[in-house]
Amino acid sequence: MDKMSVVLDRRDLDISLEGKALRIDCKGSFFQRIPLGMVEQVIVYGNPKVDCSVWRTLSAMCIPAVLLPARGSGNSTWISAGLSTSIMVRLNQYNAWCNMGLKRKSVEWLIKRKLKSILSLMDVMDISNKVYEKTRNSLNKSLVALSSGKNIDTLRGVEGAAAKEWFAFLGAILHKKWQFKGRNRRPPRDPVNALLSLTYTLLFSEIRKEVHSRGVDPCLGFLHTPYPGRESLVLDLAEPLRAGADAMVLTLIKQSMNPEHFTYSRTEGCRITKEGRGLYYYFWEDWKKNWPCTHCSIEDVSDGQTLRYTSRKLLESFARLWDVPDKRWTGQMKNSM
Repeated sequence: MDKMSVVLDRRDLDISLEGKALRIDCKGSFFQRIPLGMVEQVIVYGNPKVDCSVWRTLSAMCIPAVLLPARGSGNSTWISAGLSTSIMVRLNQYNAWCNMGLKRKSVEWLIKRKLKSILSLMDVMDISNKVYEKTRNSLNKSLVALSSGKNIDTLRGVEGAAAKEWFAFLGAILHKKWQFKGRNRRPPRDPVNALLSLTYTLLFSEIRKEVHSRGVDPCLGFLHTPYPGRESLVLDLAEPLRAGADAMVLTLIKQSMNPEHFTYSRTEGCRITKEGRGLYYYFWEDWKKNWPCTHCSIEDVSDGQTLRYTSRKLLESFARLWDVPDKRWTGQMKNSM
């Protein structure tokens, strides 16, 4: 049986435990009971009332929660169980981070897969114009430039320029009604950026599950420098998967959503309406169960796999750069199935 994401999207909700189930009470309506065994993750939007025992039980059962801000600005928060006790895996990660050769190799590996995944996404777009050709040529040049990058800062510069080129391309091909002129956030100022920000947040949450279950340090990144309060490794692993997230947003605005599903404010930016959130989360649940792996450039992963499985294979491939034997993962698989 497929597990589900539970979305708590109303202020007047009261969430508590009732045996081995979540009990959701809403004023003026019947209560709902959801068995915890059916819950994959909890997504909270705004400020419903949640009993502290709920958070403790979710953590003990390794069911993560994502707390999204009620307004367009503000940080998201993840709640889950603590790091695995597998110190040997983290020691290999720390040693690789301190080895400049391995560190540079790891950064190049991540960026190369990100650029290849964007090019793969462009391959399936029914577009043929000068902007398309210019963007493809630029991204291919960036791929070539990676091998000659002398240091990590140079590689980061290549990645930053390529990302800017990609979003400029999207700005050129999307209909003017979406008002998309490039990436912006905190708060997002147009519908596409609002969708991108939310999708990236949920993507980080899926990757975070695998990072924690495998016992690696989520804060020790290679491409993204360690910084207090930031899970840099999660951001690292998201890079090769961002094209799949972008593909979802492009598909969503083409098939299901329109600008009327958003509200606009000078102080709060662009926000998805309640109706729009309903469409979005339904689409996300389906998309993550059939992640477009052709847009990931990950070895031994084919289309039709879940995002969780894809994240797992990505982490395994990345860890091989640190020379982590497969046996180091033994005992942690049960939490990632």
